[in-house]
Amino acid sequence: MSSPWLSFYDALVLRRPWLTLLLVALLTAAMATQLGKIKLDASADSLMLQGDPSLEFYRQVTSEYATEDFLLITWQPNAPMLSPQSLQPLQAMAEELRVLDGVSSVVTILDVPLLQSPPVTLSDMTSSDPLPTVETPGLDLEMVMREFTTSPIYADLLVSRDGEVSAVQINLLRDERYFELLEEREALRSKRNNETLSAMEAEQLAAVEAAFKAQSAIVLARDEQLVEHVRAIAERYRGDARLFVGGVPMITADMVSYVASDLVVFGSSILGIMMVILAIIFRRLCWVIIPLVTCVVTVTIMLGILGALDWRMTVISSNFVAVLLIITLSIVIHLIVRYRELHAQYPEGELHELVLQSMGLMVVPCFYTSATTIVAFMSLVVSGIQPVIDFGWMMTVGICIGLLTSFIVVPCLMLIWPKGVAHRHR
Repeated sequence: MSSPWLSFYDALVLRRPWLTLLLVALLTAAMATQLGKIKLDASADSLMLQGDPSLEFYRQVTSEYATEDFLLITWQPNAPMLSPQSLQPLQAMAEELRVLDGVSSVVTILDVPLLQSPPVTLSDMTSSDPLPTVETPGLDLEMVMREFTTSPIYADLLVSRDGEVSAVQINLLRDERYFELLEEREALRSKRNNETLSAMEAEQLAAVEAAFKAQSAIVLARDEQLVEHVRAIAERYRGDARLFVGGVPMITADMVSYVASDLVVFGSSILGIMMVILAIIFRRLCWVIIPLVTCVVTVTIMLGILGALDWRMTVISSNFVAVLLIITLSIVIHLIVRYRELHAQYPEGELHELVLQSMGLMVVPCFYTSATTIVAFMSLVVSGIQPVIDFGWMMTVGICIGLLTSFIVVPCLMLIWPKGVAHRHR
């Protein structure tokens, strides 16, 4: 760092350590208020390659046939499949599921028409009279079970071929607003890829993308709540059958919850390991507290930015917290070690000058270290995979914040730490 820049840094940061730390604390507190706005994204957009032809084909089919998402519960009763001990609790569970908000219909073996027990004619199918079901009196249950296990309509779809397991399909209400926004967004994106959008169309695309993002969050929150309710209902019937809940909405909801749990578990674990290692290496309380404070400030500010900008983490980019903690810690350790070396050489040196000289000597190495790391993460931006792109940008911004906070928080804490405690070399 040149002398003018070093003097400017000294006057701006080091000469007022308490004021500097107060401003950093206020900024950190402001960013902490945005943590509740952080959202995780597990949609198809966050997991697939941009412009993936299979995803486009799936969306085309979905738009053409207006299919609904659904959850599945496998029902493996303790009693025979068609016995009252199995059918009564199955019917009771289905009725509870039907009244849930967001459920359009529930299909079980009690609801489907029987076409071969006994066989029905085409005129029977087209007549206004209802076709027989499992609940129709006087049926031959052996014939019904044979139809369920051998029919191309029901075998291995509604009932397993061994007759041990049946499926409960819970169809979810289709969110028309979500699909309208999706169709409009994809049409504009397709036009953008093939030709140039006008200024008005570009603004429209930006507005549609923002609206779709907001609607996706609503749909995800609703599905998470619905999955939770379905699991709670299924849990009450585990005494009657073995139950498993499945389906794409459940996978999406679980993925989000797993990522959120990993953020807390891995983040806390890394902080704990950092404390132990720092205590073993430096054997001074200050050299444990200062790195931890710097890392926490860096991560809090970065997460606050994500929440404020509605910049959503995905399954891949969510691990940026752990990586950012490690990179920030490495910068802080460089600064601490350099200060301790100077203090060992000049044990009677003035504290402010030692800190200033340490920062001046380390700014160029730390800058180049951070710059080369940023270049590595920026290479992810050209991958074409959205979660990988997000990870690259998040790490780029996070490393810049980590570098700044390290050169602000670390020296200021060194300056205000009680003398005779932090500044002994041994």
